[in-house]
Amino acid sequence: MFLIDLKKIFLLIFTVFLCVPLLPQEISADLLNSVPQSIKDAFLNRAGDVGGDEDENSYNTPDTRITKLDEAVENLKRELSRLENQLILESGDDPDGLEHFGYNFFQSYQTSFSAISDPNPSSDYILDYGDQIEILLVGKVNSRSTVTVQRDGSVKVEKVGRINVSGLSINNAFELIRVKVSEALLGAEAFISLKSLRDMNILVIGDAENPGFYTLPGSANIVSLLHAVGGVKKNGSLRNIIHKRNNEIIQVIDLYEIIIGGNIRSKFSLRNGDVIDVQPAVKKVAISGGVNYPAIYEMKDGERFDDLVSYANGFQVNVSENIKLSRSNGELLTYSVNDLENYSFLPGDSFHVYNYYPENIETFSVKISGGVNRPGSYTIDRGTKLSELMVMAGGYTSDAYPVGGKLFRKKVAEMEREILDRGYRELVNYFAANSGGIGSFSLGESTLRMTMKEIKNFQPKGRLTAEFNLNKIDSNPRLDTVLQNGDKLEIPFYTTEVYIQGEVLNPGAITYIPDASPHDYLRLSGGLAKFAENDKVILIYPNGDAVLMPARYNILSNNRTIVPGTVIYAPREIGKIQGLSFAATLAPIISSVALSLASLNSIND
Repeated sequence: MFLIDLKKIFLLIFTVFLCVPLLPQEISADLLNSVPQSIKDAFLNRAGDVGGDEDENSYNTPDTRITKLDEAVENLKRELSRLENQLILESGDDPDGLEHFGYNFFQSYQTSFSAISDPNPSSDYILDYGDQIEILLVGKVNSRSTVTVQRDGSVKVEKVGRINVSGLSINNAFELIRVKVSEALLGAEAFISLKSLRDMNILVIGDAENPGFYTLPGSANIVSLLHAVGGVKKNGSLRNIIHKRNNEIIQVIDLYEIIIGGNIRSKFSLRNGDVIDVQPAVKKVAISGGVNYPAIYEMKDGERFDDLVSYANGFQVNVSENIKLSRSNGELLTYSVNDLENYSFLPGDSFHVYNYYPENIETFSVKISGGVNRPGSYTIDRGTKLSELMVMAGGYTSDAYPVGGKLFRKKVAEMEREILDRGYRELVNYFAANSGGIGSFSLGESTLRMTMKEIKNFQPKGRLTAEFNLNKIDSNPRLDTVLQNGDKLEIPFYTTEVYIQGEVLNPGAITYIPDASPHDYLRLSGGLAKFAENDKVILIYPNGDAVLMPARYNILSNNRTIVPGTVIYAPREIGKIQGLSFAATLAPIISSVALSLASLNSIND
């Protein structure tokens, strides 16, 4: 039954190559002018190989032509990777739904600071110009006074003189004042407190969300400052923040020490006139799958795979030895944990730790939600079937719609993701290998970005086709699905609507009409819109089955049965939206990709 759903994934890959010719495409002058100079030069050199007037010895040998072709292909691959990485940075998440670790640390926090009149800073607060101290003398001398730390770092205490306290912690400064008072005024005792804090003006530059000058109280540190500026941009570094004072670097701050280790140290304190420079992140590495905190982490030079796993809070209980590595250049590699012991990270590396599903466990957990009388999580024995779980859950409610029941499985989702990644890389390689000299191919960057975003944003949920009609299962027990650990079942409630989505004039829901055909519903929605694919409409039934049919009327397509909950999806034709003149061979590829993804997204929702 798992293979039935994989057909929908193979649809994506198959359609990419179905219309692909073996002849190379050419690139228009508009696109050539829009790409970086390095790629432009590579393609111009390649054009010269084909028909230019360059020196024979330089361009007409087979070896030279092959070398230049390889260079052009590699340059285009790098540019495509750049586009992919840019999409990731723009969205803030990677294609697998991973968050960039640590950046949300600065959310949901006060974003403005003002000086406070009754401060209670920590004992390691460092005194500086502008801080006010209250001194109470008791004994032979009785007085109360407020003194301010001067620019030279001193405070003037009555009948004692000047005492230098700048750069000292509160505890050390107060002890020094008490000693000086006892020496100068025999029989008098000093009681000292901090009355008010100084204000500090701090300059924030670089990849902060809102760089500029900020005024904060003297107790503020680097963390409170970054909260005030709104945090760090997704392309900024959390681990390479430069702290300057008097035009000199006094420290490099690694916020992982705080976010992971909870170590807020005095060295993170600020002084008036300091500059905080948030550097760009250089090396970001993703880890997903069988770790406790899958995310995208920023790694330093010299850090290893063990450090990455440590940041992800270790492996989960059931993980296999196999770890998949996807590199930004498109390479897909498989390693064991031991193989990665001394691995040096490259920017854009993405590791996936596979979960291990042992065959010998006797009990495991599944979850059921929606139209059952007792929804929730259930611990079941090995071999438990779907119909048996329904009995445990008290059966369907009166308004349940079992025909639309959904079963999601982790292993299926992992397989879908792997197949989709492979198809994506093959598509990138096709674009790279079949893009050549000056001519008719006008696939602009905007269209390429749209297509890549469509593919990378698809999030497989691992839907497995299963029978939820208990009467049918009673008649044919072979239709009863054996459940596995982590399975999630969703039973929708009955609907009286048919959904019309995509490129139609009035998308939305239409009340189910018995005996109405797909074209009847399209007509009721106003028909196809301007940017619709002319000849393709997808019917997605409540059980996840998808059927591709012509948009135009014919006897066979009009006999398609529509049931409540069916989605009729009219995909867009990307070439129309972009207003570009695609090469005839590439237009079907892009359209097929969009069509397949629309089907897969509807099936998984």
